[in-house]
Amino acid sequence: MQTSLIVIVVIAAVIAVAIAAWYLRKSLLFSKGTYGKQTVKSILKRYALSRNYKVLENVTLNYEGKTQTIDFVLVGFFGLLFVSALQGKGDFYGDLKEPRWSFVDDEKKVRFDNPVLEMDKKIELFRRLMCNLIGNWVENGQYPSDEKTLKKIVEGISYYNAQRYFHL
Repeated sequence: MQTSLIVIVVIAAVIAVAIAAWYLRKSLLFSKGTYGKQTVKSILKRYALSRNYKVLENVTLNYEGKTQTIDFVLVGFFGLLFVSALQGKGDFYGDLKEPRWSFVDDEKKVRFDNPVLEMDKKIELFRRLMCNLIGNWVENGQYPSDEKTLKKIVEGISYYNAQRYFHL
């Protein structure tokens, strides 16, 4: 009888320690700002795996002295999808056109740049990089200087791939 009680107490203690360790790990990751990013990464990886897509993480773009980092890039038949991860235990306030948004939790209010407008900057930098790359191909003779074809390529990268994928 006493042996059974000891076994039950030990099992309960092990379970309690495991739950406490899980909770502390989750709290630590959340406080470092990585919990939200890890959650988004996990969702994207599962989505990509079932469709044979690729997920790139922390992609840095440099062009003409400007640098932007994209949290995730989903690469698929449709082209590229840029994904940004926000995290916070509180409420986010803002709309698409406001230059600054607010994050409010129990203790403080923080203002930050509108993530939608920030993503627009990243997409524009990517478009410039691609147009510059294609221009270099033409200048180096690696691609024909056919204005109609070049226009089709650039418009496809910049707009039509997304339009076809999202049925706009």
